[in-house]
Amino acid sequence: MNKLLKEIRKGEDDNVLPFDAIPKPDRKPPEGGDWLRTLPSGTRFLATKKGVQQPFAEMFGVGHIDPAGVMLACESEYGPGLQWRWANSPVFSQRYILLGVLPQMEVVDEPDNPS
Repeated sequence: MNKLLKEIRKGEDDNVLPFDAIPKPDRKPPEGGDWLRTLPSGTRFLATKKGVQQPFAEMFGVGHIDPAGVMLACESEYGPGLQWRWANSPVFSQRYILLGVLPQMEVVDEPDNPS
């Protein structure tokens, strides 16, 4: 299959996008077994399950860190929006690979709406 694709694209250098500028993720969890608990509250991050080859990463947000677990915001399985779930931090850290931390979102104050 790859050989066929290479033959089809042979000589078409103008349709290749350079990905050199995009930093490559480390694809390894940080040192230590429980990397989820090291992220501060309010952090948004991308992760993917170990051993599963899927093209899309999952987005999570750390809502609250408790000795019993970490509350995560994740994409809802049943429709648009987010759902909150408690995660067993060591187990989550073993099953997911941290791809990267997303930048903080700026909160913009909207002007008061005169009525």
